[in-house]
Amino acid sequence: MPIAGNAGQQAVSPSCSSVPLLASKKLQALVSVSGSVQANRHQLAGVTEKMLFKGLKPDVAAQLQQAVKLIDERIDAIMLAYPSAMKKRLFAIRYGTVESLKAMPVKKALSVLGLGTAQMDVRLLANINYFGHRV
Repeated sequence: MPIAGNAGQQAVSPSCSSVPLLASKKLQALVSVSGSVQANRHQLAGVTEKMLFKGLKPDVAAQLQQAVKLIDERIDAIMLAYPSAMKKRLFAIRYGTVESLKAMPVKKALSVLGLGTAQMDVRLLANINYFGHRV
């Protein structure tokens, strides 16, 4: 922070740490935990992209995969707009829980989230949920 007499000097950045990262076991543990959480997120994202919907026709599975991607992106975008401490609660008040959205038919979930369906054939997804099960 600049001192009253030193208005021309720059403030010390808050990212400077008095303890080097490698010297602190607690900081190393936090970094390794956050790194593993990020890795798990990337693995889960890959799983939803490669989801195989058994028992569905290829055209229905392709439409469902596209809808799942749109739903996930929209949920993530909405959650980012909310404060971190209240994300789930505020989302549930307006849209319902994430689990209930994924359990309802894809056509209804798309309309609840306000997503356009011009680029896909929603008739194929009228009675199929997020996971590819008949509702």
